[in-house]
Amino acid sequence: MCRRTSIYLAAALGLLLVVCEVYWRSRAESKREERETFTVQVDGEPVARNDPSRFDLNILAGGSNLHARSHHLPLLALEKQWTFESKGKPMDQRSIDVLYRSSNCTGRREEMAASLRKKVEANGFKFVSTGKCSAGATRDESSVAQSATTNWGECPECDDAKMIVAFENYANGGDYLSEKAYLPAQHGAIPLYEGNGLHLYRRSGMNAARMIVHSGDTAVFEDDVIGTLQSKEKLNKLYELDVGTPSLLPDLNRIRQQTCTDPKLNKLRSRDTVRVYSETRIPDMENWLPVALCLEAKPFAFSDKKGDADVHVSGCCW
Repeated sequence: MCRRTSIYLAAALGLLLVVCEVYWRSRAESKREERETFTVQVDGEPVARNDPSRFDLNILAGGSNLHARSHHLPLLALEKQWTFESKGKPMDQRSIDVLYRSSNCTGRREEMAASLRKKVEANGFKFVSTGKCSAGATRDESSVAQSATTNWGECPECDDAKMIVAFENYANGGDYLSEKAYLPAQHGAIPLYEGNGLHLYRRSGMNAARMIVHSGDTAVFEDDVIGTLQSKEKLNKLYELDVGTPSLLPDLNRIRQQTCTDPKLNKLRSRDTVRVYSETRIPDMENWLPVALCLEAKPFAFSDKKGDADVHVSGCCW
């Protein structure tokens, strides 16, 4: 009798241990699921530093067209806190005909800028370069602005420029739009644009008709620049055009087509607060991130400690 009872007790204990193991494993898995983090990469380079496939969402200045779950936002312009409210000085009060402002002296961009400089100077106009890059010129002017190598958001020399070079350092195949296209518009100058992000510029609400665009033929582009400088009427006509009304909304709406149905983010809708950890300071993230994640109705708590964040933001190159 005792032996039979012992067998029953051993069996019951074994069953209890199995039930307990299943329970605690289920609870652990549930807890892990509750803390599952939504990952976001925000990158301002032509090619993202990290593999976009590792993230639930990518906000990329370059290459958003090449990867799943990847989108563009004009954050590089937003970072500078430009407002585009004033065109500044009229054209006849600007002493610089063409300004080249760059500190990343890539071979292709330098060659194009040097070719343009020679054409501009050969026709009697003033070409000025600031920053580290010189477009092949020997510079002795004392007015080379320190802002070009310290605070890129400030450009006092831009107020005196009629035209500003906006040649992008894009990677083949990857759509890219930096702050270079927006800088001339902020100062009322005419952007001399070469790149593959013109559609992104238009989509952000800016007026691309106010640009002189390099469309593949350098000679035609340079002749257009010179012809515009030679004609006050043509130059002022471009100057008077509306700069545009920049907005994140068109791009945010495209992002929300993904995020508003994302299973991970749907789980966060029941939270009292969405906890966000960011590895670096991203421009105005407190305002655009809740909208981008389709969680604008929820309070967001931003922290520089990883902890048990609901959203983990990795960033580069601001």
